[in-house]
Amino acid sequence: MDEKQKAALAALGGNTGDDSGSSESGSSVDMDSILNEDLDNIPDMPDFVNPKEGVYLLHVDEVDLAKEIGDNRAISISYVIKELIQAKGTEMGDDVKEGDKFSELYFMSTPKGAEYVKQHLKKILAPVSIQMGTANLRDTLQAFSGCDIYGVVKLKRDRDDKSKYYPQITKIAFPG
Repeated sequence: MDEKQKAALAALGGNTGDDSGSSESGSSVDMDSILNEDLDNIPDMPDFVNPKEGVYLLHVDEVDLAKEIGDNRAISISYVIKELIQAKGTEMGDDVKEGDKFSELYFMSTPKGAEYVKQHLKKILAPVSIQMGTANLRDTLQAFSGCDIYGVVKLKRDRDDKSKYYPQITKIAFPG
C-alpha cells in the first residue's frame, strides 16, 4: 500500500495496515476467529423497515439533531422495535420483528417546515419533557435518546411521490 492510499484510509478512519488490524477505537480483531465462526451463530442484521401502522414498544436508539441529507438539515430519530403491541388493519407497511429499525426525519429547510416540526415535536415529546424535567426541544430530544416508549406509528405519504410513505410517531407514552 502506497503512502497516498494509507493517507486516504487514515482520513476515512480505515485500517492502513500499520496497526495489525486494530480498529479506530484501538481494539484488535481476530480475523481467524471471525472467518471460522459458524454462520448459524452470527446474529441476523436488523432490517430497516417502514412498519405497519399500529402501537409498538420501541427503544429510541439515536437522536441526531443535525443530520445532513443532501443540502438539507434534519432532525433524525432512530427507533428499534421491541414489540408490536397492536397492528392497525392496513396493507401499507412492512411486517416487523423484534430488533427491526426505522427512523423519522424532520426537515427544517424552510421557515414553514421548521414551524411545523417545532409544533409536531412539542406535541409528541410533551411526555418526555414532563418525565425528564426538560424545557426546550434540544434538551428534550437529547433526553429522549435511550428511552423505551410506547409509540403510535402512522404512515405518512410523501407529498411529491405518492408511492412512497414514511413512518411517523403520532403519540408516545412511557411504559409502566
